Amino acid sequence: MPINLYAPTSNIVEVAISKEIAVKMVKENGLDERRRKFKEEPTEFRDVFMYWYKAALKAPIKAVKWVLIEVGLLSPSERAWFAEAVDEFEHDVLDISSVGVETEVMSVGVWLDDPILAAKIANSITEEVINRLRRMDTHEADISFEFARDQVVNSERKLREGEAAVSEFKRQTNVLSLDDEKRIKLDQFAKLEADSTEILSNLALYGEKRKQAEGDLKLQQARFGSLELYRDIEKKAVEYRQTEASLRAKMQVLEQEIERQKGELAYLNEVEFELARLERDVAIRQTIYNNLRSKMEELEIQRVKLLPEYDLQIIDRAQIQPGADPDWPDWTINTIVAIVVALALALGLPFLLEFWDDTLRNAREVEDRIELPVLASIRDY
Repeated sequence: MPINLYAPTSNIVEVAISKEIAVKMVKENGLDERRRKFKEEPTEFRDVFMYWYKAALKAPIKAVKWVLIEVGLLSPSERAWFAEAVDEFEHDVLDISSVGVETEVMSVGVWLDDPILAAKIANSITEEVINRLRRMDTHEADISFEFARDQVVNSERKLREGEAAVSEFKRQTNVLSLDDEKRIKLDQFAKLEADSTEILSNLALYGEKRKQAEGDLKLQQARFGSLELYRDIEKKAVEYRQTEASLRAKMQVLEQEIERQKGELAYLNEVEFELARLERDVAIRQTIYNNLRSKMEELEIQRVKLLPEYDLQIIDRAQIQPGADPDWPDWTINTIVAIVVALALALGLPFLLEFWDDTLRNAREVEDRIELPVLASIRDY
């Protein structure tokens, strides 16, 4: 079943007759099984006759092989139907030729006893050749695109890992809004500083009042003043001391709280620094991913726009017209012609041999030939 293909034929023929094409066609269409059935399970009378005829001729050889196998001198082996089918496809089934002299049109022919299968294989070979040649033309572009795609996938994976690391870091540190939390801590620290300043101011104030009260007590003792006034000043001095002690206790607690707030602020600064580092890493990975993604899209566009070296076009696709029969061989006509030719040869050949035979067999033929009498003859012992 021939099919015409328009293309420069310099390299296309080599692709079409390659063993890879033959192996693929044999696998896809089961030609090895067809060959096995044709050789071992013939259905046509002529095939059955030839099968048993060859089997009779090969019987002695098979008997010898069987004996050698039984005695262990020869190892049994199975027939390589697939290899035979590939070899038959390359040398007998597939026919690649140019149409005309100095032409750019080539014909792909497949010769089988099944026209439908032959047409299918011819079309499959043509499409496979076109696809292979196009892949050859776009090979470098495909390699670049595949490399870029792998890099994009790898970059996307790293980006997702970075984003997961940021989320996990926020979850572990319980930081949902670092800026808000830091602002709250700073406000609390400022309030503590203000309270500390107020307490220090009150300590200084009550310290002065206590000192003044103690001075007044000493002065009253020296003057032997009123006892009621003395007790009143002493009571105020005691109150000042108690207030001063209370303020010192509050100041101690406040200082501890300030130190704790400083520690939390330092921790928040470390968290902020680490979070900024992680987010910066994510931003860098996002930029790399975007650049690689853009480059991959450019390569994909270039690969699609890349014009192949060969402008391959199918002129005539292999197809079977309805009601079409194989044009050769016509076994009915061949059989009738063979019988007629055999009878003609069987009947005519003896007459021709006898007509052309000029051998002298007896004395009469000799006398008739030379027109002289025969005087004597020697018998044939």
